[in-house]
Amino acid sequence: MKFKEIEQISHRIVKNIDGIESLAVYEVSGKSLRLLKDMIEFWDTVFGHSALDEFGFVPLLRHGNVYLLTNENKNTVLGMASFMRDWSDPKMAYLFDYAIAEELQGMSLGYEFLTILIRDLADLGFETLQLTVDVNNKPALRLYSDKIGFNPVRMSMNEYGENEDRYIMELNIEEYLKENE
Repeated sequence: MKFKEIEQISHRIVKNIDGIESLAVYEVSGKSLRLLKDMIEFWDTVFGHSALDEFGFVPLLRHGNVYLLTNENKNTVLGMASFMRDWSDPKMAYLFDYAIAEELQGMSLGYEFLTILIRDLADLGFETLQLTVDVNNKPALRLYSDKIGFNPVRMSMNEYGENEDRYIMELNIEEYLKENE
């Protein structure tokens, strides 16, 4: 059974997660008002005041790549990621947002979800993946750097305002895939 709202819009199932009943990863490229509401609620729960609203999500759905980790049986969003293509380097994707539901953190689903997305980006022709991460976000740094293999390329001081410092990190997708076959 598909996530009901996804069934009604343009989507592509990327992968069912092996060994975990009812979890699937979808790339969605259309919108339903119910799904948009579910995505905004999920984002508000994860990011609070800095969350995207409908004015941010609609352009991402139309012009970016948005992926959902869903529980098919409960029709719930458990994870979400959005990507944009870099205008100066069309082979580079930028991970705009990435989150896993708090109750699922620490269960390796963040790693599983991101590895699925990296493989899909490779299939779409991307060669490099870039992201920014808070210098104090230790769990994210462990995932991106230690588990996946992102490399810091520079430090961006005050990226999102005073004392909002971020590492800019990059992953060579082809090298990642060779190392993880």
